[in-house]
Amino acid sequence: MPDSLPPIYTPEQAGTALGPDGRKLVFFYIPQLEAEVRKLLGAHPREFTYRWAYHPGHQVHVLLAYWPLEPESVQIGVAIPEGPGDAILDMLQGESDIYITLEPLKDRLRDTMSGEEVTAITDGLTAGLVNVKFRRFKGNG
Repeated sequence: MPDSLPPIYTPEQAGTALGPDGRKLVFFYIPQLEAEVRKLLGAHPREFTYRWAYHPGHQVHVLLAYWPLEPESVQIGVAIPEGPGDAILDMLQGESDIYITLEPLKDRLRDTMSGEEVTAITDGLTAGLVNVKFRRFKGNG
């Protein structure tokens, strides 16, 4: 991963579901990342790296992802605050597939989704990070 941090955005909408194979799916609607998502969709990268960070003062978990593209790599930062983001953080625990989408999620997610329902979102303006591992940081409580 590069030494500098990308801008970090809190999703306007976030949601979770289980895929037809039982995989945990987490979706983040972040329209501010339009340029980055479009670059990823055009490049079809096969590799990415990621890391998690935690800011104890703000009680926020941050996903930093990096795709090594030519001529210019793509970096994103996604902030998930404790409290309002607890349901998302609980679903992320362990391993999940994370999707950054430019398409609003309202009324599109259900607890368990069919393959066609998942594909309807992931085939759109959506970039995926598959098999992301997460372990919630322990705070002072």
